[in-house]
Amino acid sequence: MKKPTKRNLAIATATAVLVGGGAATAFALTHDGAPAPRPLAGATANKAVETALSKVPGTVAGAELDDDGEGGEWEVDVYAKDGTWHEVTVDAKGTEVVRDHEEQRSGDAAAPAAPKVTLAEAVARAERATKDRATSAELEDGVWEVELRTGSGKEHEVRVDAATGKAAPARQADDDGADTDD
Repeated sequence: MKKPTKRNLAIATATAVLVGGGAATAFALTHDGAPAPRPLAGATANKAVETALSKVPGTVAGAELDDDGEGGEWEVDVYAKDGTWHEVTVDAKGTEVVRDHEEQRSGDAAAPAAPKVTLAEAVARAERATKDRATSAELEDGVWEVELRTGSGKEHEVRVDAATGKAAPARQADDDGADTDD
């Protein structure tokens, strides 16, 4: 039997999409036998952020895909220009605001410092560096923590410096508790 090549795999995938009426579904298992998270569909984080900011202009402090298995929604945290915090929920396509909830925050209610590298730029750099899709991004201590998902459903994190834009894999603990490179 011939070893599959990238070209043959691409042809097989394209055929599956065409035969399946435009949608193909893959099923994978994690190492413990549980179903792997499904690959992302719909809007990118940047499209959802753009839509949220069209509703509530301000500074974005984070965005997360709430993937509940029914298409999901993007939750975008915005510090509005009027000094209020909003959680703006955007549909999975990233084109429509579903909800805009003004939040009362204590502790971290101060205006976030506008980073030199925006969330949109950090997500673009992380996606470009990994070829994966972002599922969330949050600004923590001058660093954008961008969570990404591979096409097979594996999740990992890339840290993007909010001042320089330098992207690097996050250090994560392995099963033994030792730090490993992602």
